[in-house]
Amino acid sequence: MSYIGKKPSDITRAIANYDTFTGDGSTTTFTLTQGAASANDLTVVVNNVRQEPGSGSKSYTLTAPTSLVFNTAPAASDEIYVINPTQVEAIVRAGDISSGAITGQTAETTPADGDTLIMFDASAGALRKITKANLVTSAAITANTAKVTNATHTGEVTGSTALTIADNAVTLAKMASGTDGNLITYDASGNPAYVATGNAGQILTSAGAGAPPTFAAAPTSGCWEKLDTITISGTTSQIEHEEANFTSTHRDYKIMLSNVALTADATMRMRVATDGGTLGSGTNYKYAMTSYRSNNSTGVEADQDGTAFPLGGATAAGADAKYTQNFEINLYNPLSTTTFFHFSSVGMQVDNNDYAMTHIGGGVYVTGHDVAFKRFVLYLSTGDFNAGTSTLYGRIV
Repeated sequence: MSYIGKKPSDITRAIANYDTFTGDGSTTTFTLTQGAASANDLTVVVNNVRQEPGSGSKSYTLTAPTSLVFNTAPAASDEIYVINPTQVEAIVRAGDISSGAITGQTAETTPADGDTLIMFDASAGALRKITKANLVTSAAITANTAKVTNATHTGEVTGSTALTIADNAVTLAKMASGTDGNLITYDASGNPAYVATGNAGQILTSAGAGAPPTFAAAPTSGCWEKLDTITISGTTSQIEHEEANFTSTHRDYKIMLSNVALTADATMRMRVATDGGTLGSGTNYKYAMTSYRSNNSTGVEADQDGTAFPLGGATAAGADAKYTQNFEINLYNPLSTTTFFHFSSVGMQVDNNDYAMTHIGGGVYVTGHDVAFKRFVLYLSTGDFNAGTSTLYGRIV
């Protein structure tokens, strides 16, 4: 377009906003239809008299873009008008722009990290700008789309749909830390759980289906407990476990002889006595003992008025350390003060002819039914013991 002189400005100025109000003698704040940046941008007229902006002795201030506040309320029926030249550029929402509104622009496929994009900040409810460097890159998106694109994974984690951990791939290092002594189990819902560490000496006890096991004290009633061991070295004429081992904690007792060697061929015998008492030597020992030898012969030791209990066959081999005597002696409730003392014996020996010999038998001491017996002395008809062990066990009440 042709023109003479200076080119007209490309800026088109809009018509100022115009608001009118009427005073009521009390209202000081009036709302403008268009906000302003400063009180100085406004022309405020009361009864055709222009007002001076400012606080104190002046007329009005602007406390918010649309809040015009008079320092003194205009009188009733005062005519007020406000000329506001401020204009706000209209912002069109992206969704309201038609597909052909933006033309002639080249599509950008490789923006640089420093390029700026416009975004809407939902938390602030306002437009913001963001650089491309702060966006997730397409390479990063591609590398993390396994759940979307079902990429195939190999190695310890495999699968193209649901991912699966390979057998034996979870090492101890991959497991969560726990408490020393805890055990892994499953609860009633089938979820992993742990069994709390027990105390020293406790055992793992099942609570049955639907409940995890627990550590609990080991049962004691009816269990055998080792009380004493005598190791034979050199030569000794008799074997006796200390009387202090026989207490009300235990009901029955067992003496276990293992690899016992003799200095001469002899018969092993046992005498008994009360706590601290003299060994009984009278004819109060009733017994019956039978033995069976490897040459198919048998032997019987029996007496109604014996002076000691025989243990095993008639004569056991001695003077040869290769042959030993091995058997157990059961002492039944020896602390009873209402019954006579009873015992039994069973085991394996070698006799004086080097025949293997097994025996079984028992007896009863028919005096002192009202006293407790705590002395049980093993001795030989001749010679001494010179090797082996004697171990005393007690069965807990």
